Amino acid sequence: MMQREIIQKQKPLNRTKPRKGKGKEKACRRCGNSKGLISKYRIGLCRRCFKDFALQIGFQKYD
Repeated sequence: MMQREIIQKQKPLNRTKPRKGKGKEKACRRCGNSKGLISKYRIGLCRRCFKDFALQIGFQKYD
């Protein structure tokens, strides 16, 4: 009987503080796309843009 009374007296689980967002969403520096992002070495390009600029940046293509 005591447990039922305790459960009924509990406060609702409403949040007292608003949730914080994820912050700044990472996006491609060239096209703004957020999918397929290559962030290694702080490149900050999506895979499509990286394919276009890889040789200019200094990456070599191997067969």
